[in-house]
Amino acid sequence: DLSLQLYSAVAKVAFELGEKEEAMDAVTEVQEHAKTLEDRFYVQCVLLGCITTGKDRNYAAGAQKALEILKEYGIKFPSKLLPGQMFIENQKLLRKLPGGNLSAFLDLPEMTDNKSLHIMRLLVEYLEFFITMSHRDKQKRCYYVVRALNYSAEHGICEHTCSAIVGWASQLRENGHFKEADEYAEMGLKMNERFPRSVGSLHSRVIGLATAGVFSATRPLNKCLDLWLDAHHVALRTGNTETAAGCILAYSFSYLAVGLPLGSLKSDLTLYEKESRQFRMPDTVAANFRIFQQFIVNLQEDVQRPAVLKGNAMDEDQLLGALDGNGHRMTMRDIYSFRLLLACIYGYWDMAEMLLESLEPFLDNDHHLVRASLRRTSMALAAFRLARTKGKKKHRTMGKKIMKDLEKDLRHGNVNAHPLYLMLQAEESPSKEKYDQGIRACARLGLIHYEAYLCERAGEFFLEQKDDGWSEYYMGQAFVLWEDWGARGKANKMKEVHPELLKSSNLREKAKSALKGRTRYSSEHADMLKDFTWERLISVSTSSLKVTAGSDTSTDFSSGTGSERNRGVMANGIFTMVDPTN
Repeated sequence: DLSLQLYSAVAKVAFELGEKEEAMDAVTEVQEHAKTLEDRFYVQCVLLGCITTGKDRNYAAGAQKALEILKEYGIKFPSKLLPGQMFIENQKLLRKLPGGNLSAFLDLPEMTDNKSLHIMRLLVEYLEFFITMSHRDKQKRCYYVVRALNYSAEHGICEHTCSAIVGWASQLRENGHFKEADEYAEMGLKMNERFPRSVGSLHSRVIGLATAGVFSATRPLNKCLDLWLDAHHVALRTGNTETAAGCILAYSFSYLAVGLPLGSLKSDLTLYEKESRQFRMPDTVAANFRIFQQFIVNLQEDVQRPAVLKGNAMDEDQLLGALDGNGHRMTMRDIYSFRLLLACIYGYWDMAEMLLESLEPFLDNDHHLVRASLRRTSMALAAFRLARTKGKKKHRTMGKKIMKDLEKDLRHGNVNAHPLYLMLQAEESPSKEKYDQGIRACARLGLIHYEAYLCERAGEFFLEQKDDGWSEYYMGQAFVLWEDWGARGKANKMKEVHPELLKSSNLREKAKSALKGRTRYSSEHADMLKDFTWERLISVSTSSLKVTAGSDTSTDFSSGTGSERNRGVMANGIFTMVDPTN
């Protein structure tokens, strides 16, 4: 009835404002008086959101709660997968689809039944996503995806079917089937175009999932930059502001991995953070914007401790102190990942050893390919260096494991793995030939930061060999490349450490990277939301609730229908209040 809808609206708006206590009060009110699953559904979505956002992003608890809600809908899952159970579920899916091919989903009718739509949302947007984010049982995650596809094959397709197909594509990529993964991810995007890009639609989510889990391995990373920006623009147009902020962070990881100049990224991050701040980002998302900015500052400027993230943009101790649980764990992972890269760049190997040990639990199971690649590459570089200087077997073992995974990706068709593999080969067993191969491979793809890194390591290698000619050459190259990337602070540090080598070097011409950076920020899509404020929306929602409760046409929790003009429109869990005066 109307009162339940209004309380559901208050729960949703309070949640978007970050007022979790008020949101949970409204959730409790609805759950106590709701009589049907339909009445409870939207506050159950808010409840799942409250569990998995904020300072403690408890995805494991969210997945468990999603399972409990699905059980109310008659959808049950085994607590433990038995041998052959996954095979049986796959066979069911093949029998339901004409020709036994996932492409048959493109011709299936759309799902219209509300109950079925709710089940698909719980299966894909919550259960499968929470399992992915909590880095739990991969086999169960795959099982949930196939269950969702089976359900959709029987009841029709919806936007969540597109997400499930992309999830299936991601599983194929993890199992080494890169070509098929790319085809199915593209199919998910194509199917998603059957649905309108309206408020609350999942277009940006589907693009993001495909890019993060598939295209970042099957397509050149510089081609993925535009995909992330497209997902960001679509997210803003459809009101998915948290997704929009997440897409910009993913874009920033890809930009950094490609090695484009730092200045443009810093400018974009400042503007995108300002844009995102008005939409109240989750604490962990806001933290990542500051981590990126401080990382760039530590490269561009002369800071006292460049491998520690403390400065004008952030203080890592304060940032971590404000977070709890999984939110703390995820942010610590990201801070230490950036610090390890800085420690490798600046040559702080004792600090690198400490960070390497802290990051070891995060070596695997990161669903975001580019973020995982940046961290794993830094870990391998540090591990091989420490293995050579300190002789610890565990460091060499870690480095060789990462190299073996890269080699496997190369065989399967990862188009971005080759220069990274050659770079790690050079660091595993240094020689002029291997350093030159790695440098050339990085230069061809414009990976100017890794090209600079290898040049500097080659210079150090020849210093150890007491070959001043080659050490001067490679150090001079590294100096120019660091400056070209925009890491002037790092270049200045090189002049302090190797003043004589760089003084005598005649390499002063400007290096030219294969790819050039440019600022990409545009306020066009955010401007469409500039008059929108959550405070106004919650004010309207609350006042409407009070008016309804006090009027003759009000609806209590047991009977009545209420005035139609006070009703809002609930679509995909996003409540849009209709002005009662219109």
